[in-house]
Amino acid sequence: MKAPVSLGFLTPEAGDIHGAGWHLTAVGHPAADDPSQLPEWDYFKDVAIHRTLEVDLPKVLAACRLPADARLEATISWHSSWTNLRGALPGIPITSRTTELELKLPGKQLGGRLTLDTRVLLRRPGVSQHPLAPSRPGTTLWADSTVVDLGNDAQRFPVVAVDFAHAGIADGRGGAWALYIEDTDLAASATGAVRLYLNSAHPRIRQILDAVDPSGDTELREIIFYDTARTLLAFAAEHEDLDDESEHSAGTLGDLLVGLARVCFPERGVAGMRGLLRESPGEFATEIQASLRLLEHQP
Repeated sequence: MKAPVSLGFLTPEAGDIHGAGWHLTAVGHPAADDPSQLPEWDYFKDVAIHRTLEVDLPKVLAACRLPADARLEATISWHSSWTNLRGALPGIPITSRTTELELKLPGKQLGGRLTLDTRVLLRRPGVSQHPLAPSRPGTTLWADSTVVDLGNDAQRFPVVAVDFAHAGIADGRGGAWALYIEDTDLAASATGAVRLYLNSAHPRIRQILDAVDPSGDTELREIIFYDTARTLLAFAAEHEDLDDESEHSAGTLGDLLVGLARVCFPERGVAGMRGLLRESPGEFATEIQASLRLLEHQP
């Protein structure tokens, strides 16, 4: 049994601070039933986050031996595993028992695992006579964390908006999107091996990148991700080293491809998918459409 870690200052008692359940929404969709997953999310959708924090302020101040004029604040910080971007909600002063925390994260900054940390911080310590009272502004008095899985396997790699003409993609001839598989090693990281480029100079792509309402143009987004999945699965079918029995570390290209095959061809497996592509490329594409429920969205 591990001994408790001493922080060098007093902290609130268990139960003095309580964080209610998370409410997460891929903007344009209902709130997720399971806050640990957000399958409706894609690159074009912002993520709205809400959490209610219950703080028994008198008890917290007493437990920490802080004076009545001490001030606390609450915040939510975030980190995206695929973009490696992070940020935080500006501190919200805690002045009553209930504090509402809300923030919206741009979809283009997200991907993979979204880590959310809630913290109660000492904003102003006041003057305390107790030697173990926290005294530094910014000290964390309470924290908890959750991890949210964003999207499905077809979306777990970088998506980059760039002007194709300036970047030299497709020899600058245009097009709306381009998928590049830059490393064919199944053990390679999916984030380094696969990249989806969106042509920011294309009028329809520019429209959804700039849209105030990210729920618009659902059909185009679905078509892009269908085409992405089809391209990846065609590559997977041609990769003779890939099969259902192989073990692939999480986050690798092999893991991405096998996971996507299981989603789109749950009964056939990789071998059956490979055979279908060779015998009937049209049916191969149609089965992917059906599995991804392409264009079934009701406006």
